[in-house]
Amino acid sequence: MQIQASPHLEQAATRALFDRHVLDVIRSGDALAAQSLSAMSLGFASAQSVEESRVFWQVGAAYFEAIALGLCPLTVDAKRTTGQILLQYRALQSGDLSGLKPVVQEMVFYCAQAEPPSAQAAPSLSAMRDTFGLVKPPPPQVEEDQFKVIGDLRIGVAAFNIFLNEADEWSRHLVTELNEWSLELDSPLLDNTVVWARALSIRSGDVGFTALADFAASLLKALQHLQGLVPCDPAHARVFVQSAEDIRRLLHQFAAGFLKTPDASLLASLQALATLDLATLAPAKALKLFQAESVALMAQLGGALRQWSARPENLGARAEVLRILNVFLAGAQQGGAQLLWTQADALREVIVMLDAETLTAAQMAPLLVHFESLKRAIDAPVTQST
Repeated sequence: MQIQASPHLEQAATRALFDRHVLDVIRSGDALAAQSLSAMSLGFASAQSVEESRVFWQVGAAYFEAIALGLCPLTVDAKRTTGQILLQYRALQSGDLSGLKPVVQEMVFYCAQAEPPSAQAAPSLSAMRDTFGLVKPPPPQVEEDQFKVIGDLRIGVAAFNIFLNEADEWSRHLVTELNEWSLELDSPLLDNTVVWARALSIRSGDVGFTALADFAASLLKALQHLQGLVPCDPAHARVFVQSAEDIRRLLHQFAAGFLKTPDASLLASLQALATLDLATLAPAKALKLFQAESVALMAQLGGALRQWSARPENLGARAEVLRILNVFLAGAQQGGAQLLWTQADALREVIVMLDAETLTAAQMAPLLVHFESLKRAIDAPVTQST
């Protein structure tokens, strides 16, 4: 999908102009550059046929408009978000929509805190806030210029702002690290990831946001419970990632003046994960991992056996066969695949009993038969332990 249906040179010129304006905004908060980016984003949005990219540019127009009007301070995190918009612009030109959602969430977060003076002064920002339900209902959320009232929660304005800044940073780290970890589930969960969940739970409780505090505590408990279980089940990892994203949603709504509750199904899933019986789960994972590794090990073993049988005096090939068998035996034992362990151990014992110095090709024929029998057992639908 191309963002504009213009010739290549015109697209290159548009991209260069967009890049320059983004850099001007990041470097100096240039209001004119931000206003130009808002107008360009509206143009991009009108040219989209895919809803995700259209929403991305509509929110981008509101975000840049907020910067142009001085309603969105360019903090380090805001500059990082602005840089991400540039990266997504380039990705969209090649049809890649995969990274849009987190950037949209970041922009919505900043727009939620940018109160426009009027709909006429900030049309894109006002329209976006209306669409996402970020318009604060009466009565005003600030009382006596000292306290902020959100639902039944009354919190000092200074404490509110400090909490939002801290929680935004922690939740962003949490989402990023869990998403990265979900792509490498053979690696253990980082201790830092658990720290972000703990910090969010404690600080949310400090300001009285108990729904978020309890939800973050449930995520913390589930993360700690499964932290040492490697590899993690992809379904469990999805629950963790979705929970972190829901924390971001709750914070964005809180910043806009709404006290929302977490997704009930995610909360139930976290509570279930925190009580999983690891004593039965770990062996099942070990068996699953062994079954996946055994295919590669059989290919290696077959190659080494054929090399050895071609030259029975090749002691290097014999040593390689025994090495692969020992790896296989260790995996089968850990995974509880007792039948496969027994067959592989019998093959190993036969090899050890053969006299390597006088061995002939004819004597090795039974080894290949035994190997094929072991391979068929692995390929069978069921390879359970007895």
